[in-house]
Order: sequence, then C-alpha cells, then structure tokens
Amino acid sequence: MNATQKRFTPSDRLFHLGLMITFLTQAVTGLAQLTMRTPWGSTLMYRMGGYEKVVSIHYIVGIMMGFLFLIHGGNSLLRMGRSGWFGSDSLLFSWRDLRHMGTNIKWMVGMGPPARLGRWSYWEKFDYWAVFWGMPILAITGLMLAHSVEASRYVPGWSLNIAGLLHRAEALLAMVYIFGIHFFMGHMRPSAFPMNPSIFTGEMPLSDLHHEKPAWAEELKNQGLLKNGGERSASPLFKTVYTLTGVTAVAIGLYLLIHTVIFMGRMGLSG
Repeated sequence: MNATQKRFTPSDRLFHLGLMITFLTQAVTGLAQLTMRTPWGSTLMYRMGGYEKVVSIHYIVGIMMGFLFLIHGGNSLLRMGRSGWFGSDSLLFSWRDLRHMGTNIKWMVGMGPPARLGRWSYWEKFDYWAVFWGMPILAITGLMLAHSVEASRYVPGWSLNIAGLLHRAEALLAMVYIFGIHFFMGHMRPSAFPMNPSIFTGEMPLSDLHHEKPAWAEELKNQGLLKNGGERSASPLFKTVYTLTGVTAVAIGLYLLIHTVIFMGRMGLSG
C-alpha cells in the first residue's frame, strides 16, 4: 500500500461517473442512428430494441446529461468563487498555464526540465472545459431536432439542417477526443496504464503526486496539508468494482472509436 493524498471530492467523483455513463449511452445510441444503414449499425440498433427505443433512450439520457451538466457547472462556479478565480486551485486558464506549456515544449526537445505543475495541469483544464463548450451545442441542437415542429415556429426550416450537421459534427468530435486523447492521457500513458484509479477513489499516490504535480505537493506541504505517512487502500470489493467499471468503459470507448473512424464517411456530415 502507498500513502495517498486526496485529490477529488465525492461530488467530483459522482459527476464523473454520471458523465461517463451518460456519455457512453449517448455515444452508443447516437452511433446506432448514424450508422443504421450499415450492417454494424443495423445490428446495434436491433439489439437495443429498434429505432424508436434507441431514439427515446438518446433523448431521455440527453436530458439527464444536461441537468447533470448544469448542477455541476453551478457547483464549480461556487467553488472557484470561494477559492479564487485564478488561484493555484482554479480550473480557469491563466498565464501560468501558457508558461507551463512553453516549458514542457522545451523539455520535450531536450532544452530544459519539465514544468512544475500544480493541482490542475493545462491539458487537464482543456479536458475539463472541452465539455463546457461542447455541451451547449449538443443540447441546443438536440432539442431543436427532437422538437423540430415546435422549433420551426421560431426559426427558419434551413436552420434545422444546420442544427443536424452541428449536432453530428460535435458529437463525433467529442467521441474522437474522449475515446482517443482523454482515454490516452488519463489511463493509457505509461505512468497510468492500464488505468488511473484516482477519479474513482478520490486519492492520488504520494509518489505520483511528487512526480507529476510537484508545485501542488510543495503548496500542500507549506499549508501543512501534505500527508507524511499513513496508508490508505480501497477494499478488495471496491477495487474490483471500479477496475471493472473503468476497463469496461475504456474498452467500449475504443470499440466505438474504431467504428466511428470506419463509418465516418457514411454519417451524413455533408448535410
């Protein structure tokens, strides 16, 4: 067992779990609709109960995802307001992130040491805010398409075609990013493979903390909050559950990513 430091709150972990489940559901049901004219898509559609059921699931889970997003967004704004909008614990981008990025670029070409990162690295912030700019696009266009008759009373008919194109493009972009870049950075890079359990346990091993986030470790030490000992380990049952959950999610995501790439040309992105 290794000593650990708390990194994620219970609400952080719960939000991530909810987003993970709803996103995977939306990816499966969305791809089934986009590829239903292919053998793979029609089989997927059939196994989920047919077109009407798939559309219904996609709509209901989309509403759930939207409410989850609003609740978490409000909570995040309150937390950042209390801790300081551009403080070391903030998820907002600052000049410090640009300096860290520049330092790491130099490090990658052998021109200096790596950046001393804080609690949230610049790529983690990008990961986080990618959800915020993508979610409103999906929500607005999704509601327009689901309620096209009502929407046509307020917007011209051609705008529904634009909404459909934007919804498909943003959904596919989100899947490629999450299943490709996010999964790699979170779980498949050498230091985390085969899975980084921190988002499930809320804890980060001190050895990883000092190696990956030295500036945060120093800040915690100065505040007297850095653990100097004490070991904490998840129960065997909990470890089994979160390991299976994480590995299953990654496997499903990679499977969908492969088929997204295969059928990209048949998904109606041209209008």
